[in-house]
Amino acid sequence: MEKLTNYISKKVISIEEGKYVGYVLDVLIDNDLNKVEGLIVADEESEQNFILDYKKIINHSENLIMISSLHDLNFTVLENFNNPMGKIVLDRNGINLGRVEEVYIDGQNIKKIVTNKCEFWRKYIYSFSENYIIFGLKRNKIRKNNYFKNITNNSQILPKVSIEEYKMTNKNNQSISPYKLYAQQEKLLGRKIVCDILGYNNELVAKKDDIINQKIINKAKIHNKLSLLNYYSK
Repeated sequence: MEKLTNYISKKVISIEEGKYVGYVLDVLIDNDLNKVEGLIVADEESEQNFILDYKKIINHSENLIMISSLHDLNFTVLENFNNPMGKIVLDRNGINLGRVEEVYIDGQNIKKIVTNKCEFWRKYIYSFSENYIIFGLKRNKIRKNNYFKNITNNSQILPKVSIEEYKMTNKNNQSISPYKLYAQQEKLLGRKIVCDILGYNNELVAKKDDIINQKIINKAKIHNKLSLLNYYSK
């Protein structure tokens, strides 16, 4: 996988004309936020933006992107590139999971979203808009993907699932109890806080590197931030 931000500001060179075309201004993402469709290339001379189809990229290095010809560039007026960078991620309970700082791709496919607070795979995007990404699985996908198995066996999936409950199936396809969002309080004791947690009126409930004790748990209850102790502790 590679970082989406690695493409930004790279110079674009045309092999056939041996010419500097422009630099990458932004990345064009499809409407489903599944894959990279192209790059937005800014021509400094004409002050116009062009679209470079991702499939037209011949190669790219640390600072350069090589294309075959100037004819690979298309002029189109776009208002929204669907780039998730900078968007705020919320779970379906309204908990802020941070602002997107990086996106990892494999070829054209978007694989992982990284915020300043957590990281998670693309398939855990419930919906997105111009300003927000909503974290969570649609219920039909939960049944299809055996989500409980995924979150327990894959340590890279963060944060913990934020859907209130869902049904899962064991190896014998027998129905068992739903997984719930909130961790048992006794299991929080002794865990380490990974970022500051603020309550009502921005009162500090717990600070980064605090070890959770009963006093912190009681304060989190008062400020209705018990779930955040579960999200932001390890």
